[in-house]
Amino acid sequence: MPTARNNHYTPNNMIEFITGILASKTPSEAVIDLHGVGFLLSISAGTFDTIGQPGEEVTLLTRLIHREDTMELYGFATELERKIFDLLLSASGIGAKMAIKILAGMSAPELVAAISARDYKMLTSIPGLGRKRAEKLCVELEAKMGDLAVSAVPVGGAPSADAIAALEALGFSRVEAARVIREISVELKDASVDKLIRAALNILNK
Repeated sequence: MPTARNNHYTPNNMIEFITGILASKTPSEAVIDLHGVGFLLSISAGTFDTIGQPGEEVTLLTRLIHREDTMELYGFATELERKIFDLLLSASGIGAKMAIKILAGMSAPELVAAISARDYKMLTSIPGLGRKRAEKLCVELEAKMGDLAVSAVPVGGAPSADAIAALEALGFSRVEAARVIREISVELKDASVDKLIRAALNILNK
């Protein structure tokens, strides 16, 4: 079971998930009505965008946090987001509120890519996450990302996947290649593999 250092938080998986009617939601909280009992969960902006509208049935994966004299329930739309939340809690100086704030700052796949590639510019765009803390976060979590660094990065269609594979063959990491291809694909829609590779190399070789 993961633990959070220096902040008296203890993650608990006693409640694995909650399925019920979404009573209300904001970008930071959701209330799920389960047989007349309203469960308040802290959520990220990504989960807010994913879970649907009030009145609909939803399922959220959960993490129950014990903090001194209180308990807090956190909800996640995906297992990836919950795993990253647990990893963030394992970093020194990161509590549950800061972890969910980090997840609110960018999507789970983007966060995995940023930490794996040590993209400090991207990480420090999150409010409250300065350069020193971002560097420390990367040092502590980069090795723990494991397969998340590969599975979390969407590769898009066939041209994007082929371009990423080609960049890997040239010695670039999959995470770094996928991040650049994803950025390029926003502007170069329907671009060929060759065009994607050339554009990516112009960025990666700077």
